[in-house]
Amino acid sequence: FKGPRAHRTGSASGGVVILEPSDYFDIFRKIGVTCVVRLNDRQYDSEDFTNAGFEHHDCFFDDCTTPSAAVLEHFFSICSRT
Repeated sequence: FKGPRAHRTGSASGGVVILEPSDYFDIFRKIGVTCVVRLNDRQYDSEDFTNAGFEHHDCFFDDCTTPSAAVLEHFFSICSRT
């Protein structure tokens, strides 16, 4: 999914709401998510997730492109550990 950002923006009445990290904490815990992998732009502080008890990793590649083999290996390595 796209997001989150450092601060919530938009409105439900406008049809687009961009959430902040804390908006995801309860649902992530409810469904058993323990690790977050950011795949592109730094638009929030990773410490928001780590301070809330989630592992956080960066695995960057350009949006709308195919990740390199190295990025894929890093991502799968993270997945196999969590």
